[in-house]
Amino acid sequence: MLWIDVSTRDIAERSFLEAAQRLSLPAHSWEDALYGIANLPHSWLLILDNADDPDTDHREYFPDSRHGVIVMTSRNQECEQYSTDPSVALGGLDTSEAQDLLLKAAQIPPKDHSRYREDAQRVARLLQSHPLALVQAGAYVGRGHCRLADYPRIYERQRQRLLTFRPKQARSHYRDVYATFEVSAEMLQAMDTPASQDALQLLPLLAVGGPSQFPLDLFEGSWQGTQEVPSDMDDETEDEEVELLTPWHVAHLPAICDTAGEMWDAYRLVEAVSLLKAFSLVSTDTQGDSMQVSLHALVHAWARDRQSPHDQQQAWLQMGCLAALAVAHGNLTSDQTRQVQPHIEALVGWSLDSVVSSGPPTLVARMLVRCGQYLLDQRADAKLYALLQTMFTNLGLDRLQVEQAWLGLYDLAGLASYYHGRMQEAVTLLEQVVAIRIQIPAEDHSSRLASQHGLAGAYRANGQVREAVALLEEVVEIEKQTLAAEHPSRLASQHALAGAYEANGQVREAVALLEEVVEIEKQTLAADHPSRLQSQHNLATYLWDLGEREAALSLMTYVVNSRQQVLDAHHPDRQASEAWLADFEEDYSLPCTSCLVT
Repeated sequence: MLWIDVSTRDIAERSFLEAAQRLSLPAHSWEDALYGIANLPHSWLLILDNADDPDTDHREYFPDSRHGVIVMTSRNQECEQYSTDPSVALGGLDTSEAQDLLLKAAQIPPKDHSRYREDAQRVARLLQSHPLALVQAGAYVGRGHCRLADYPRIYERQRQRLLTFRPKQARSHYRDVYATFEVSAEMLQAMDTPASQDALQLLPLLAVGGPSQFPLDLFEGSWQGTQEVPSDMDDETEDEEVELLTPWHVAHLPAICDTAGEMWDAYRLVEAVSLLKAFSLVSTDTQGDSMQVSLHALVHAWARDRQSPHDQQQAWLQMGCLAALAVAHGNLTSDQTRQVQPHIEALVGWSLDSVVSSGPPTLVARMLVRCGQYLLDQRADAKLYALLQTMFTNLGLDRLQVEQAWLGLYDLAGLASYYHGRMQEAVTLLEQVVAIRIQIPAEDHSSRLASQHGLAGAYRANGQVREAVALLEEVVEIEKQTLAAEHPSRLASQHALAGAYEANGQVREAVALLEEVVEIEKQTLAADHPSRLQSQHNLATYLWDLGEREAALSLMTYVVNSRQQVLDAHHPDRQASEAWLADFEEDYSLPCTSCLVT
């Protein structure tokens, strides 16, 4: 068996000469050695190891002979073309194998393995069964630095030290976990091509978010968002709608977005991802026409840890501008929007003390407010509330005393307080916001109406039902004059007013208004649309309160059947409808299914 390291040309040539020397073959060059191996009179096995460089044609290392077998190891998927038999992809260890490797490396006697299985499982899951990482973890434990049960906790604090710790007897070509990834980065740097430079700039950007699937469509969505930002807009605008993004945010997008282009071009992005994939730094998955890219948790940790604090700040800012522009103006699908959530949550989860200085505080705040509005839409209530409290501290703002220059921020904070269950706080903030916005002359001002709608919700949740009714009646009356009957905002306000009527004991008014909403939604929304089904659910409960029991049960049966077709069994909306129906249907016989309301 002959083992040749082909990670670089110099190492490969030296390895062939050393192999020739061991075989007593006359060779003055690596080509002579290759010729000698090809003409050996007996069978041989040649292993070409570390064939990772995508710019090397590794076929030149193949001896011209039928007497031998060549095995090539590579992290570059394109090397599959050299194989005459199906290639073998080596993934991570299975759960049992990972635990066995860890326990052995930790020098825990086999007779005691059963006692440590649970701890080993936690560590293996933490390291995603990466073999070298498991060996390093086991060696760290075996050396007496900590107990196996304590490793996950220490890992969170000392990740970089643990992943560069290596036992003396387990050194490989790659030395330690981080070094295996650094070899790939060094090779990308040595290539010195536009694609390799793009790949090296993309890597820290991906490390800002989470290691889960990242939709590459976010880049196109961000580019689309740049088209909505006026190029002559003043970066220092004092508009109270602080979620507005400016040319400064466009200028801080990664270069791979090519904002100067007249149309979106994904070529550079795809080439960069392909290179990272060739070096096994990322994996990709395609769903329909969309591609997602993922980082192994350890690659994700390394890509972040290898950066200086300044570089981390710049990567954070680029990802923040990318996400903010995409969710503000891009055309992301609902699936893509959900895939973005863990990455935006990771973005806002960074310590703002360390990254907020990456740009002017007011402009960084605009970016964060836009991301916060996305979190509000996704009902990531705890994440949003924590983000806003940190922003108030970093900006030196009073959390409960609204400043007009930051009106949009306080509006968002009021809604966040409402959804976080802090009703009195929500009322305090939103009353101030509405009082300021009511000074704006135009009655149909969308921001004012939205704030009034939010305040009415806070009033109702805070037990101030009459105030909620009065405010929503005002909003609905204005929207009747300014919005079409099927406009989503008008329908939402009417829906909210119906709920306030019901809470105020005005059930007949609630039924009449909600019947109007349901009738319009039948004409404009799909039968399984969440808003339409929620209106029908509420209408059924109001009909029951009004004594129209059969109509209520018939309508709720329809809602339950519809939600069972489109929602998971554990979805709260489905469970709410099923629970209501189960409580009341047993006392009343339902009409035939052909009579059910549609």
